[in-house]
Amino acid sequence: MVSASTDNLIKVWDPTTGEQFSSIQCEPMENFLAVLSPDGDLVVTCSRRGKFLVFKMMTGETVYESEPTTRFYYSLDYSPDGKYIAVGSNEGIVYLYDTETYQLIGSGEGKPNLKYFIMITCHTMSIRGLTFSNDSKLLFTGSEDKNVKVWEIGSFPDVVDSFYGHLSFVTDIAVSPNPEVFASASSDHTVKIWELSERRCIQTLADHISHVWSANFNYDGTRLLSVSDDESMNFYLAKPC
Repeated sequence: MVSASTDNLIKVWDPTTGEQFSSIQCEPMENFLAVLSPDGDLVVTCSRRGKFLVFKMMTGETVYESEPTTRFYYSLDYSPDGKYIAVGSNEGIVYLYDTETYQLIGSGEGKPNLKYFIMITCHTMSIRGLTFSNDSKLLFTGSEDKNVKVWEIGSFPDVVDSFYGHLSFVTDIAVSPNPEVFASASSDHTVKIWELSERRCIQTLADHISHVWSANFNYDGTRLLSVSDDESMNFYLAKPC
């Protein structure tokens, strides 16, 4: 398990014992997003101050460090097949990196240079949430423009579909183990569950009284957890209403 903080530390933990494996000191830049690679070897982190970094999990060795930019990064995910890293920005753009195109700088003593291979102009405002499908074939994005969009990895920049219904920012996206179902959290105080093939909302969960920042399904997709600014975590049965 990996945690990110505005104290500029990335920490890696054993979730069964609570033991800390490693602590990675970053320069001050609000590293508030971090994910592990599917094989558990790498930690990827990005920040609101326009930097994107890859570290070795156990040693903290820097594998890749991007040049600083003026953009902010608000969302991050690693595809389950390990091939892609997606980063969502305040420009409404997803930067999609191919992890198989590492190129050594100089005579092999330099660090690999991870080149992004496509920029996807997804939304008109910041992308607050994004996630890959479990088979890595689709990318789901949610934005401050209140919309959710679904993209097919093999056919960029074509969008599979757009989903509308939230009254405020979309803050997070969660994909169920059932590939037909996903959920979106929003600052409109709700979580919506959607059916992909039917292009419809099948359930709206409206029990929170403040912004909902996160949502996630359990291992078999029968339960959904939501976390809100109202200081509550809610568990739901994920079924059509």
